[in-house]
Amino acid sequence: MASIPGSWTVRFSWGCSTSYSSFPAVFATNGTWSGGGFSGKWAFVEGMLMFNFNSGPAIYAGVITGNAGAGISSTLAGLNGCWFATKAGVAAAAKAGGGTDAAGNKAAAKAGKKSSKKK
Repeated sequence: MASIPGSWTVRFSWGCSTSYSSFPAVFATNGTWSGGGFSGKWAFVEGMLMFNFNSGPAIYAGVITGNAGAGISSTLAGLNGCWFATKAGVAAAAKAGGGTDAAGNKAAAKAGKKSSKKK
């Protein structure tokens, strides 16, 4: 059985491309989460995790098994995507990129933004 509370890395791709961006998320036992400049609420029932954003329209839902999980995301207004997450200490490879932030907002250009790409 998975245990959600703790530190996770969430990797997301709007449009389910091969390019993923990521943000850290700390899921608290009180049903809230925060990290990477985002925050929201979460629920975990029968292996299914759902979480939302206080700052944007996106909702993420997926299956968590052990220390990893994957699912889909949507703004419920036409923007859909895919995501996967790993709990702290679990390695995962993903490509950085995307023009929309994790909460479903158009991302602003950030000077000096670092990204890592693995082939």
